[in-house]
Amino acid sequence: YDNHYNWTVPKDFQCLRAKKCFFINGHDSADIPKNIGTKIALVPSYRYIYGRNKIDFSKFEELSKVLHGFDIQTGFACALGQLFHDLSPSILEYVHEPQLFTHILPTVRDSKSLVMALYIRTMHSENKTSIDKFTLEDSDVQHTIRCALQLEKQKVHQLMAAKTTIPHRVVWTVLTDSPQLKGAILNEYNGQQIILKDIHANVTSTSGTAPTSPLKRTVLVTQARGIHTRKREPSHPLSNRKAVTVNNISTNVFAEALVDWFLIGESDLVILNKWTFGITASLRTNRTIYDASTCSPKTIRSR
Repeated sequence: YDNHYNWTVPKDFQCLRAKKCFFINGHDSADIPKNIGTKIALVPSYRYIYGRNKIDFSKFEELSKVLHGFDIQTGFACALGQLFHDLSPSILEYVHEPQLFTHILPTVRDSKSLVMALYIRTMHSENKTSIDKFTLEDSDVQHTIRCALQLEKQKVHQLMAAKTTIPHRVVWTVLTDSPQLKGAILNEYNGQQIILKDIHANVTSTSGTAPTSPLKRTVLVTQARGIHTRKREPSHPLSNRKAVTVNNISTNVFAEALVDWFLIGESDLVILNKWTFGITASLRTNRTIYDASTCSPKTIRSR
């Protein structure tokens, strides 16, 4: 496909049903044409589908009537998975990730690895006047790490019980807005051997032989600086925190966030403490989300 395709809507463009063009209402941007073509349904908001905010389920029901087979659990992945099915090599023009296509993506896409995304938002990016001093002792970090250690053993033992192939390694993809925290997790947990009880006695690979080497963990991190992409004025208060520093909207900063967001969805499962950035990233590929504090799967809220 053309990496430099121009998606700008042409001037005087007409969206006509006869040309199989349909207009879906649900965006506030002035840059998107309004009232053209045929409206088929409102676009439902998935952002708080796992959260505590009130959700208008009627939008999902309306969409399921016109898009037969639409399901609330997989609908986001069906749409966003098509739009963001891969990263273009041209993204390297905006991010400093020299190993993105040579190491990071091949590692998270290795079918013989158990890949877990650990998303930890520290709020450091919300107040760039503060010093990045987050460590492994932070409570949210401890919850996430504890859950990851528990799940890596649990998932491998489930494969053992199923008499199937066990992964040859476990991968933690650590995504966070704290560069210091990324470094701390990488230094502490990368390359560690994972102790699994009776692994040789209970599991054989598809070739009929038990694994001959210890199961080890690989920790992946990106070079993202964790800078918030939202532009705020110096006087804008955020909750009870100090006002953030002005940060002009940057393509580079946005691209860094996009890479992190994309990598979350490339995992087999996702562990997160909170915030919708990790949730929408998980929904892109319909990955199971585990609440870091309880280490239990999140479920989409019902009415």
